[in-house]
Amino acid sequence: MLVTRFWYNRVVDRKAPVITGMTRDGTFLVEDGTVACGVKNMRFNQDLVEFFNNVETLGVPEGQENMVVPPLKVNGFHFTGRTE
Repeated sequence: MLVTRFWYNRVVDRKAPVITGMTRDGTFLVEDGTVACGVKNMRFNQDLVEFFNNVETLGVPEGQENMVVPPLKVNGFHFTGRTE
């Protein structure tokens, strides 16, 4: 999956730490390294320690709205379902 934007992010468990949220405005299926098609927005629950331990590739940071964010390739991200 290629996710260009997350939103409605909330902390589920501060001790774990686990966050939840949804994708928005650009979620795509990637097959064989190529964007194959757009997909519905997805819900996720993600342990942040696991997330950072599973970073495979880190790109050059880019400006996004009021933030600077590097593109990441992360293995084992926990999508829990599609949004309505």
